[in-house]
Amino acid sequence: MRDLGPDLQDAGESRLTAIDGEIVNVVKRHESARNDVREKRDEVGVDVLELVAAIDEEEIDRPRPRLADLCRDPHDLGDVLTEAIARDVPLEDLRIRHPVEERARREVFVIPGERVDGAKLVALGDSSDYPPSFQLARTVTVNIAAGSTTDHQPYNVVAILEGSDPVLKAEYVAVGAHYDHVGSGCLPVGNDRICNGADDDGSGTTALLSMAEALAKAPTRPKRSILFVWHTGEEKGLWGSRYFVEYPTVPLNQIVAQVNIDMIGRSRKEGDTKRENSELTGPDAIYIIGSTMMSTELGELVNTVNKSYLNLTYDTKYDAPNDPQRFFYRSDHYHYARKGIPIIFFFDGTHEDYHGVGDTADKIDYQKMEKVTRTVYMTTWEIANRPARLKVDKPLSTQTSGR
Repeated sequence: MRDLGPDLQDAGESRLTAIDGEIVNVVKRHESARNDVREKRDEVGVDVLELVAAIDEEEIDRPRPRLADLCRDPHDLGDVLTEAIARDVPLEDLRIRHPVEERARREVFVIPGERVDGAKLVALGDSSDYPPSFQLARTVTVNIAAGSTTDHQPYNVVAILEGSDPVLKAEYVAVGAHYDHVGSGCLPVGNDRICNGADDDGSGTTALLSMAEALAKAPTRPKRSILFVWHTGEEKGLWGSRYFVEYPTVPLNQIVAQVNIDMIGRSRKEGDTKRENSELTGPDAIYIIGSTMMSTELGELVNTVNKSYLNLTYDTKYDAPNDPQRFFYRSDHYHYARKGIPIIFFFDGTHEDYHGVGDTADKIDYQKMEKVTRTVYMTTWEIANRPARLKVDKPLSTQTSGR
């Protein structure tokens, strides 16, 4: 599951300096705009990005180290600079602080006055659900010198189990999970900084492998073909799923549904009162997102299969595009939905080890994981064997789909 945070876009003229062990990005703005805004957001904890107006000329003119020397992740400064420019922040000087040793969620204060509110832009940027282009109130000219290196070339992993029906096998039920995680940038526990990702999304990746093996060994195959996709780059911004729907290995209009499995291995234990686990589902429950959002038939099928099989508790708390947590936009199913493909997303909820060192295999509830995987398997089987493909009777709005 991807963290909330804006995508990197092209941005502008910047000078860099380091102050008190923090990363600082100084944006030189037009003289007439000097100190127009003196508003800043109160700090909400260590996971915060602070924008502060008006620094003095002496500080601006200090020598600047290179970006690569200042920041572990070269995306960070570009992200924030982009947000400031996109909202046409009326400042001559903008200081952007980002603690080097602490994760930042890039919370940004609101500056009104443009057609689209700044906070909304940040939220939409997390999912690539961008608003239509609009003219800024001021003219902004920016230039940035940048270079890039490729340390690793990631790949989606795709497999097809061909269907048994001579006609329907040309249609596909896509089942997906993401096999990447966030690397070694977690807040340390002792000397350990490795983000293990057993639940996110080792659980979904393993479930997909188990389903593929079971279908391959089944005495009969489903009528439609099953398209397995292990996506890469989900944590970086749903890169793998975005790439797949733009360059599909099968005709995109032949994919009748996409089933996404992202975090199905953790459950809240009885008596657990930790705030971080308050939204985690129990051993017989799972969040489902999107099943009724585009297709009434899919929603009915999902519930019918569950009730006639293991009868898990389906929690629909996050099943809406306007969910404040924006989970609909934060995993790989989103790009399939954006292309008009009905989706369902299985998700156990965030917990104390989400994107942390403690997301380890010994904390997985394997019985729950098996029950959810079996339910996903049966749901996929029923979709694949329907006489007619699922009807999309509630297309996503232009705003939701980004089209």
